[in-house]
This record gives sequence, structure tokens and C-alpha cells, in this order.
Amino acid sequence: MRAGLAVIAALALCVTPAVAQGKSKAPQQAGALASLEVCALFAKGIADADDQAVEMGWEVTEGDPESLFVESINLYRHIPGLGYAEGFVLMEDYPDMDFGYCRIDVYEAEGEADVALIDALPEWQGEIRNKGAGTYGSWSSADYGGQRLLLSHEDEYGFVLQLTVIRPKAGEGEAG
Repeated sequence: MRAGLAVIAALALCVTPAVAQGKSKAPQQAGALASLEVCALFAKGIADADDQAVEMGWEVTEGDPESLFVESINLYRHIPGLGYAEGFVLMEDYPDMDFGYCRIDVYEAEGEADVALIDALPEWQGEIRNKGAGTYGSWSSADYGGQRLLLSHEDEYGFVLQLTVIRPKAGEGEAG
């Protein structure tokens, strides 16, 4: 009887910390989705993208402008489960359209970015290809009043996500 109680007590002590850890941890967002989320803010031209990115845990620094029509931003963040990410944003202003580009790189990934999760997002049409240890994806979408193009991959060298958004500007007298 005492041996049975000892086994139950030992099991309870082993299981309790694991259960408590599971309840106290917030779910992690996959690295590919976290990267896409921050890139979309900037590439789509969201007015307070830098503030929203900071709220999401990104360090945001403005780059040196090369023109009155060009803005660049650098992004940095450790993405839990993936590793240290560096980002580059380029926004260009043309007479009849805006161009937004964002690239996130993780050079020494600590885990998986789960690129395949992007393929399940309904707004993206494209495909996933696997080659060796790599997962490569290419998608497009005509949402948000413009054209969006997305490439992402993860392989033995790390993780990359590139988002390009081309938005036509509203003409005079049109709603934008």
C-alpha cells in the first residue's frame, strides 16, 4: 500500500510542473506568420506600422532616406522558437502607385519557421515545394486594392520571407 502511494506521489510531482508550465505559457506564433504580420504592416502602408511593430516586440529604426520618394526602415527581434530576425523595409512613392517591400531574415534558425502555414491562409494563392531539407513557397494575392507578392523559405541556411505590395493611388475625386 505504501509503495503504491509513493508511486502516485512521485508521479504527481513529475506531472505537476509540466502541467503548470503548459498553463502559464502563452502560445507562440509561428515564425513565418510573425514575420508576415509585421511585413504586412509596412508593405501595405499602414500609417502607424512602426508603433504596431514595437507593440509586437520589434525594434524599429529608420534608415537613411536616399530620396524624398523613398523611405527605409530596419527591424530587429528575437522570434521565440525561431531565432534572431533582421528585417528591411523599403517604401517608394510614385505618381500613380505606392510600392512596399519587406524582407525578414533569420540566418541561424533555432527552430522551424513553419513556412507551410502560410499556404493555409485563404487570402494567398500559390504553392509550397519541398527540396531536400528545405521548404519553399511562392504566393500572390490581389487583396487590399493592389497586388501582393510573397516568397518565403526555410532550409539549412535559415529562414527568409519577402513581401511586396503594389498599391494604385486613388485619383482626384475618387475614394481611396
